[in-house]
Amino acid sequence: MLIPLKGNARQSLYGDVNNDGEVTIADVNVVIDAILSTNSSASADVNNDGEVTIADVNAVIDRILNPEPNPETGTDVPGLYMGITGFNQQLYTKDITLLNRGTKNIFTGFVSSLTTKDATVLYYAVDKSLDALDAAPFPKNLSNVALITFTDGLDQGSLMLTDKGFTSDTQYASALNTRIDSMTVHGCPLQAYSIGLKGCDVTNNEMFMSNLRSLASSENNISLINDMSEIKTSFQEIADNLAKTSYSYSHRLTLTIPGVSNGTRIRFTFDNVNSNTVSLSEKYIEGTFNLSNRSLINVTYHGMTSTSGTIVMPNEVNGVYVTYTFDNLTLNDPSEKINKNGIQEWYWVSNYSKWQKNSEFTPNSIASVDVETIYTSAIVMLVLDCSSSLNSDFEMVQHAAIDFINALSNYENYNPNGHIEWGDLWYLVGSCIGDASWGNDPANVGTALIPMYTEDEDFTILNYVGYFLAGQGFKIIHQPGNWEEQWGMIDGIYVKNDIKSGNIEVPADGYYVITYDMNAETLSVEPYDGLVSVYSKVTMPGSYQDWNVGGNEMSPMSTVVENHDWIAKNVTFSDNTELKFANGTWAVNWGATTFPVGVGTQGGPNIPVEAGTYTIVFNDIMGKYGFIRVE
Repeated sequence: MLIPLKGNARQSLYGDVNNDGEVTIADVNVVIDAILSTNSSASADVNNDGEVTIADVNAVIDRILNPEPNPETGTDVPGLYMGITGFNQQLYTKDITLLNRGTKNIFTGFVSSLTTKDATVLYYAVDKSLDALDAAPFPKNLSNVALITFTDGLDQGSLMLTDKGFTSDTQYASALNTRIDSMTVHGCPLQAYSIGLKGCDVTNNEMFMSNLRSLASSENNISLINDMSEIKTSFQEIADNLAKTSYSYSHRLTLTIPGVSNGTRIRFTFDNVNSNTVSLSEKYIEGTFNLSNRSLINVTYHGMTSTSGTIVMPNEVNGVYVTYTFDNLTLNDPSEKINKNGIQEWYWVSNYSKWQKNSEFTPNSIASVDVETIYTSAIVMLVLDCSSSLNSDFEMVQHAAIDFINALSNYENYNPNGHIEWGDLWYLVGSCIGDASWGNDPANVGTALIPMYTEDEDFTILNYVGYFLAGQGFKIIHQPGNWEEQWGMIDGIYVKNDIKSGNIEVPADGYYVITYDMNAETLSVEPYDGLVSVYSKVTMPGSYQDWNVGGNEMSPMSTVVENHDWIAKNVTFSDNTELKFANGTWAVNWGATTFPVGVGTQGGPNIPVEAGTYTIVFNDIMGKYGFIRVE
């Protein structure tokens, strides 16, 4: 009996004694023959201990049971990987590759190209999709593997295509269920979801439900929808679940500090403490400086973990400066990133029994702190019914799948709660922005930093309209407190993350529209020729305050030029509610139907708002708004 490798992966030479390209029981037999023979082949000495014994048999068996992935199929690029299988009388496949903003059009285009035909080779499609997952690329930090199957009917035709010898649909479905329940992909157990809409030609209800159970890894992963309008919700729920189980980070943190006296305790805090609260910090790394070898000893981690251990040796000593690196640093909340600008360094002064801050430690300098954020990875396989029984409903299946792809394409910033996070946005800062202070700290959002706006939750396109002064420069940054990721200008060309770039300037005073296309990575600044009104106030009347149109005023963001941006910080809604934006009277008001972002129009409908605490931003030229959740 041959015991083949998983999927299409092949072994390294270790264990492949007969050099046939795979490690199987045949290699065990070769080693046994070598043990019994007086002319033992050196190739049978699998463990390279100088003799051929039962230990070599055990080494080959271990290699069979624990196959090594083939480097040719692996990847060092983390992220979300996706494959797609469409099925009717045949299969239409999109290989498993990296899905992100830059590649999502390939996936959505594939879904759009699918067409319906007769027959429903459901089992065969799932079977081949499992094969594809088995042979999938294995990105670093793989944390989730998922199979999502949508069907509207019973299997018709799989037994004609498979070569596995099944004689009944029930036998094939049972075998798939066993495989799904036991399957792991590079160490990750498979999460299988099934979505079913019973088609009009389905008469065997019991068999239909049995199919859904067979193709899911648990009862909780089965979605039986009664109407095609529910399919988008089902896909969104799965996307949210994938994000909740996959959305996490690890960090590689590098710190450069001046050396201190032998035995000095050093603490690096990550939670914005001050001299009065540093002893109460809940997120910190602490160690003792060892002058003899410039190491940190007795290192402890609070509110986080790291694989660097209790002794951290310097990776560089340059004069008085020492550089340390902490690998695989993960906060206790794995979905939380480390903000380098929130890191502070403290020394323990034993004479006074208190911590003293190192005021010369400047985390916004790349020379002091470098944080490499490493995202966990996931692999997702979509299996979509393309049978002709769907009729015109197939377009809704395509739209739901495309929405699913768009949601996960922003995997690094995907928010399973469907809310904007501060890290999703880009901000204007400069001499004609806000208060013109160029202050880029997070506390300056709404005074020196003005966010750009989107009308779609996938944040593919951001734009901004406002009044700019000629000769007054500005830049666009991603993370408040961080100058490293930014747009600037060189010789009239907009450039991203170029340390030589200067400020962006407009040629004449006036209104301009700025557009940032994240897929194409292009920035444009063009004159705006629409009508503009200037308002002295903007309010937020709603059911939460009895629709008092003059109440709940927002604050203007710009003070050095004509203002058109408004902000309200830390607004709490205890219950779901509705509101509008207005200029203090009902004569001018903006409304829309979408949340947490959208485009308000004059006299539009009430904006639905979910309960929670938000910072709210609004641009009165575009009518665009955003509710940024405050945790």
